[in-house]
Amino acid sequence: MNRALRYGKRRVKALLNRFVDLRTPEVLAAEELTILGQGEKCVLYVGSKYDYADKSRGLSYEHYHFYHTLKNAGYSLIYFPYDEFEQKYGAKKMSRMLREALYYYQPDILLYYHFLDWIDHEVWKEVASLPTRSIIMLGDDMLRHEETRPIWQLFNCVVTMEPKIYEKRRKEGSRNVFLAKWGVNHYLYRDLGLERVHDVVFVGQAYGQRPAIVAKLREAGINVLAFGRGWPGAKRISQSGFIKLYNQSKIVFNTHTTPKPDLIAMNARDFEAAACGSLIVTQDIPEVRECFEVGREAVVYKDIEEAVEKIKYYLEHEQEREVIVRAGHERVLREHTNEKKFREIFDFAEGPQK
Repeated sequence: MNRALRYGKRRVKALLNRFVDLRTPEVLAAEELTILGQGEKCVLYVGSKYDYADKSRGLSYEHYHFYHTLKNAGYSLIYFPYDEFEQKYGAKKMSRMLREALYYYQPDILLYYHFLDWIDHEVWKEVASLPTRSIIMLGDDMLRHEETRPIWQLFNCVVTMEPKIYEKRRKEGSRNVFLAKWGVNHYLYRDLGLERVHDVVFVGQAYGQRPAIVAKLREAGINVLAFGRGWPGAKRISQSGFIKLYNQSKIVFNTHTTPKPDLIAMNARDFEAAACGSLIVTQDIPEVRECFEVGREAVVYKDIEEAVEKIKYYLEHEQEREVIVRAGHERVLREHTNEKKFREIFDFAEGPQK
């Protein structure tokens, strides 16, 4: 059965469920939502549960890295997986469920990771009038800045991971914008002490320049295993598979290329690999130098020739490699966990905007 047909059948089933289910939004909110934990601060987290809102692709990055972090970070947490609720009940009823949750639980913080514009904008406007501090986190902000403007303008606090877009908002007069960096869920991504059986791995989709980069490493005699959508023979890896892979790798090679040829942007793989005890050999961009001390906590390269040279060197010099691995691991746990970043974001959102 092809993907389009499977998707069509899921949508038909979802539509039937919407017509058959006569429960009101307040009943659905009461039955679907519960408070997890007993912290001083109550957080209503709204995010996509499934990868690209598609259950067949598995659970999403934000489910593992954001929801799971918040669940373990000592908050009273309410999880609102809006893609799952939209598929069950439709966008209109799902939006009403969110409104019910806001008034019933009266959270201190509403944290929304934006992916698809399914939630009624009137709900976001209503949040802005309540004591709850509303925060929107934006992925792909460089590519979707103008497209998402009607949404992010409705929030108390806007979180971006793009320095250029941060500066653009500041120049426009925004004082409620917070510049965050990628981090890692250290509750999941840990050094498990597994045997390092892989020399070099690359994790990421096979788009743009990436296939050519990996091919050049292999031509230089480096055994690189590539994982992600688009690589020949590659299958989807589960979250446990990623954690195991990082734990079994001596070196994790990374590039910060994106689907847009002229756009270079840091991603989370450097932090994930370091948290799992691998040496990161990553593209030399300013954001990496802000997060790691180059040469002591991470290894960087400016071109493929330098990458080849450094990968071969650190494969042959295990003791030197391990010194950098330990320092990088300590730096990530000290400064680059998602738990630490969320606390900084919440403090900013609840304080006076500068």
